[in-house]
Amino acid sequence: MLYRPILKKALWISWKNKFLWIFGFFVMLFLNNGIPNLFEFYFRTESFFKFSILFFVTKFQFLQSDQFRDFFLNIQKFFLANLFVSVFIFLFILLIFSLFVWLSIVSQASLIGSAEKINSKKISSLKESFREGKIFFWPLFVLNLLAKLFTFGLIIIFIIFLSIFFIRFQKISFWLDFLFLSALVILFFLDIVISFFTFYASAFVVLKKEKIFQAIKKTWFLFLKNWLISLEMAFILLFVFILSGLALFLVLIFFSLPFVLLTLIFYYFAFTFGFNLTLNFLLFFLIIILTLFASFLAVFGISSWTLLFIELTKKEKKISKLIRLFGNRFTGEISNYKDST
Repeated sequence: MLYRPILKKALWISWKNKFLWIFGFFVMLFLNNGIPNLFEFYFRTESFFKFSILFFVTKFQFLQSDQFRDFFLNIQKFFLANLFVSVFIFLFILLIFSLFVWLSIVSQASLIGSAEKINSKKISSLKESFREGKIFFWPLFVLNLLAKLFTFGLIIIFIIFLSIFFIRFQKISFWLDFLFLSALVILFFLDIVISFFTFYASAFVVLKKEKIFQAIKKTWFLFLKNWLISLEMAFILLFVFILSGLALFLVLIFFSLPFVLLTLIFYYFAFTFGFNLTLNFLLFFLIIILTLFASFLAVFGISSWTLLFIELTKKEKKISKLIRLFGNRFTGEISNYKDST
């Protein structure tokens, strides 16, 4: 078996080395945790698609309206009247955003390096991992930026295509919805491919010390050789994330019920202090649990991909689960194959 030992080892690494959750927290803010979030991808892309299509086909009517002009003039007056404060706020927001982007990229490199070290039975610490991760900020930043730009470019192409279709028929018809859903499925598959392609390139940079373009070149050959294994891993992780998310949801509902009932009781008797205290405690508890869970999943996802990358870059040939199951039936090429992984 190839995937089961990898997932078990990744689970062990994620649970036994809780300092990695700090890196996982920053990774989940701007990067994916080894697989695109299905629901976040759907709602983000759907909203962007539909807004962009309507915006494109209405010939910027909102921009030409009096409401937008008044809104823009009010913002302009505020910034001109408070120029120093406005510049300060803008620079402060830009600084905070840049800091979190830097921490996300460094954390990704730190997780890749730490997973490889722990897998090799070497000692890894928070300080050492962070120090080593800083070295790879710029290469990984460029790789993630290229991935985002490529994904955005694909979305723009689909938007233009659907917008032309919309202009042709002048309404949201069944066929437009069908094309939209088809484009969404295609983009989701491409997003998965771009996701692990970017990760493989990052792993080549961090673990093999390759330059950016050399890492991209080697990733391309690794992908061509192991694309089916990579897709299988992506969907296994997606399935694991969905199941674990549902399990957490049910557990949180079970443990939240007493607090919800207590909140309703306080509300019924108009006990404002008790109501606010219980409600704030419940919200704080949920935020902490969800943050820890998301951080853990980020570590688990990146550890899984790192271990798979290590296996795929070994000399031994790896064969996907689907080929092991159906290779005999359709090709007969691996009838004598014995699973040594």
